[in-house]
Amino acid sequence: VVASILLGASIGLLAKNQQAATATAMPVAVILGFTPMIASFNGTIEKAASVLYTQQLNVILNDFATNFPKALVVMGINIAVLIVLFIIAYVKNGLKG
Repeated sequence: VVASILLGASIGLLAKNQQAATATAMPVAVILGFTPMIASFNGTIEKAASVLYTQQLNVILNDFATNFPKALVVMGINIAVLIVLFIIAYVKNGLKG
């Protein structure tokens, strides 16, 4: 949840207006939402998607005991990267009113 909020806030801060934010956020949401499902059918996509927090959430839900520590680390790295992205976006644009 935290990663999704940070990503959405960063996109909102970087967009010129609300319509641009929506136009940018929709493809990102589709990619993040459907990648875990597609990864279950394709090994190559699964390897590429393993760095995304949505794929790691899928891993936790499907195989809790085996991959939990690795999934938490990957999700933590995702959140750290998104915090940096949010800080950059905030410093660059601030809150436009």
